[in-house]
Amino acid sequence: QFALDERATSFTGVPFSYEVFFKLKVDRMELPDLKTFCEGGGRLSEETFRRLVELTTAQGKRFVASFGTTETSSRIALLPPQEAATHILSIGKAIPGGELALYDGEEELLEPAATGELVFRGPVVTLGYAATKADLAAGDVFRGEFRTGDIARRDADGFYYIIGRRSRFLKLLGHRVDLNECEELIKKEFGCDAACAGDDNQMRIYVTDPAGAEQAEIREADVRNFISRLTGVNASKFAVSRIAAIPRNSYGKIIYAEL
Repeated sequence: QFALDERATSFTGVPFSYEVFFKLKVDRMELPDLKTFCEGGGRLSEETFRRLVELTTAQGKRFVASFGTTETSSRIALLPPQEAATHILSIGKAIPGGELALYDGEEELLEPAATGELVFRGPVVTLGYAATKADLAAGDVFRGEFRTGDIARRDADGFYYIIGRRSRFLKLLGHRVDLNECEELIKKEFGCDAACAGDDNQMRIYVTDPAGAEQAEIREADVRNFISRLTGVNASKFAVSRIAAIPRNSYGKIIYAEL
């Protein structure tokens, strides 16, 4: 209603914002002045990304996916609206004046298509971190380069795709398991909210019951068997708990420390 009354021209949200957006059916409202939808602050699910592409294409609006970190100003990569339909889930390419690269340890991956840690170079990179007053005298520690800690894929056309956090991977029985991907697969399969955490001994999975009253109650065994089948890891390595709600901060990001 605020967007309608104030004739807002753009809306920016994190992935959870757009989940709520579609649940409340805001996409069905008549908002003629709202021309641009921007997204950042995390990785959208493939379903939500496609729905935004379809919505903006059908209504002659723009959808701009992006990526940034606190240490590098608000954005380091943007996906041009005209590329969204052909580069699903991509964060695009580096902002003007910046450069994206992929690293495997200390080695930069120079081949056109590669997967590694995403690194950004540019004048918007912070000088460094300060834990004490003395740290403020350290000067430019980062020297214009920041390792994001995110694992990304670069396609042959130079577009980047965030796969997950370097710290959001487990190694279960020798299998490398992406916690973020598991969350998205569970949410899509069971129509619930989900969060995955744990260590290399066991993954902990937290799920809520589906939002719709017509949906059947989730059985922990079904979730455990589903993710075991997809990852190829024995079901004993997964512990599933049903909880009332996944804890999130004001930006919609999961607070894993509270699980």
